[in-house]
Amino acid sequence: MDTLELRIVDEPWPNGEPSGGTVQILVNGRDLADIIVEAEVRAVEIGGDDVAGMFRGMPPEEIFLPSRNLLGVDADDPNSQDDPPNITLYDCECGGPGCWPILVKIVAGPKTVKWTQFRHPRQRFPHEDGPWNDFAVQPFEFERQKYEAELGKDWKSLPRVARSSPTSQQLAEEAQRRELLIERLRAERAAKGEQPLEHWNERSRGPK
Repeated sequence: MDTLELRIVDEPWPNGEPSGGTVQILVNGRDLADIIVEAEVRAVEIGGDDVAGMFRGMPPEEIFLPSRNLLGVDADDPNSQDDPPNITLYDCECGGPGCWPILVKIVAGPKTVKWTQFRHPRQRFPHEDGPWNDFAVQPFEFERQKYEAELGKDWKSLPRVARSSPTSQQLAEEAQRRELLIERLRAERAAKGEQPLEHWNERSRGPK
């Protein structure tokens, strides 16, 4: 079984104003955001727009109980016809709700809770299996009792991890790391005789 750990991060808004905190999600001891960014970078390499990592954690009130979001009940649309519903794990770094979210399907069974189909709904490609339509993050399965115990923690009493807004130098270094990873992936594909997929632009629905 996979393991879930939730932490509170003092993450300011992009303008430097305090936000009240966001939730850092760790799966099997690793920051889920890092796992998603790796999948996004791979999507960039095969044709997705270069927007990897442009998201931030959700407010604690939308993750911890009594919110039932992480039990597969969408608080914004409890009558959703999606079965299971798409649940927002991360939202846009700008702070606008629903602007640039990372979604996942959550199914809570009697003994386990499953996360599948990590998605980025703001990208549209002419083929259903395009880079952003179900990007390559493995499914996770948690033991429900331990999972709910983590969701039921009193988040207001949890120690907070400080996270400052990135400097221009840090942003430049991150962009360079991303470019190096993309180049490495391209080299790996070339070594296998594979070609990158056509790069599609969402607005034009045509080659970029």
